[in-house]
Amino acid sequence: MNELARADAEARERALDPQRSILLQAPAGSGKTSMLTQRFLRLLRTVEEPGAILAITFTRKAAAEMRARVTQALRGQSAADDPCAGELRALTAAALRHGAARGWNLAQDPGALRIQTIDSFTHWLASQLPIAARAGGTLRVTETPQELYRRAARRTLLAAEADAVLGADTELLFERLDNHWNNLERLLADMLGERAHWLRYVLQTGPGQLCARVNASLEHIIRDHLAAAGAALPPALLLAAQQLPGVGALGGDPAHLPAWKRLADCTLTGGRWRVRLTEELLGPAYAQAPAREALRSCIAQLSRTPGSAQLLQAVAALPAAALSAEDEAAIAALARVLEHAARELHVEFAEAGRVDYTYVTGAARAALAEAGLPTELALRTGLAFSHILVDEFQDTSLAQFQLLESLTAAWQQGDGRTLFIVGDPMQSIYRFRDAEVGLFITAREHG
Repeated sequence: MNELARADAEARERALDPQRSILLQAPAGSGKTSMLTQRFLRLLRTVEEPGAILAITFTRKAAAEMRARVTQALRGQSAADDPCAGELRALTAAALRHGAARGWNLAQDPGALRIQTIDSFTHWLASQLPIAARAGGTLRVTETPQELYRRAARRTLLAAEADAVLGADTELLFERLDNHWNNLERLLADMLGERAHWLRYVLQTGPGQLCARVNASLEHIIRDHLAAAGAALPPALLLAAQQLPGVGALGGDPAHLPAWKRLADCTLTGGRWRVRLTEELLGPAYAQAPAREALRSCIAQLSRTPGSAQLLQAVAALPAAALSAEDEAAIAALARVLEHAARELHVEFAEAGRVDYTYVTGAARAALAEAGLPTELALRTGLAFSHILVDEFQDTSLAQFQLLESLTAAWQQGDGRTLFIVGDPMQSIYRFRDAEVGLFITAREHG
């Protein structure tokens, strides 16, 4: 066995150790589902009830795939060409012996396995807690909450007609949206669907702090895009591009954004490489043949550089590196209007008797923690699980991350309980749901 194979085998052995909590960085296609399946089977022989193991994924497809893998293994139906077939058979045999001694029959009745999406888990959790009263009784989750968002947005705009402050704020927003009622209603409805992103900031920070956060985010986004563009271009091409008329230094600082935008404008039109060069584009330099030839040469080199067109298009679409005074006024107005819209949404939830998954996650989190400390309910619920496995952890929202913190708050080092986290911080398929890759980094660095 060579060194690489030995290191891989040792890593797999650690990942299957039922006494260890593990954070596994694994990109798509690396066999992480197989590893999750093997660990789940390994853990089955350590618990008195299969429900003591909780496996969480982020999509129904992923949950169904993992459940199918575990069920097939328990039924002896795993693929014969699986490179881990031998390990899988050994783990399955041990799990079945352990289960038989305790009267389980998971091969025929896999319903006792707790493999589910994060949404279904939080819904189940909420139904067990005394938070249902907050939604007027039993929590009914709608899969299509957009109509509720639209109604709350409309109620907000109607309320603005009788409220001077709210009216002034909506008037400012109308002006930014070409005075179209439908555009503002649609914006508010869309934002309500994304409120896991912004609600805590709107409620906890003033307009100045909010704008500072936006500026910091803008700077971070711009730096990332400029760094990616700079890294993609060969040094000689980057140097030549800086000599083009009106371009200048192409660095990674937000101050260099205008130069990058000028480069994109000089070389692209409608997403395609420019063929015709015009006096309007080059200005006085158009009269100079060397300037025209330099630009043509730059375009030719860029066209041979993979991904350069997409990178420059992305740079061209970036906003300014800092908010203007008008932008700051609009953000302050939008924050106040959104705060009102969030209250109207809760009225809609109560009247409709239905809520969305964002509400359920927040309500469950609130019931599990008070003043930052886990409640007795959280401790009792968390202790019901001996092992928790989380797939695609990079897609975890802050509220979901905090919920996991509350569930594991009573766990002690060496008590036999483990947390197994799998994720790829380079990929996040649910950014629209407040998925924060930074949480993956936090978990990796602080445990």
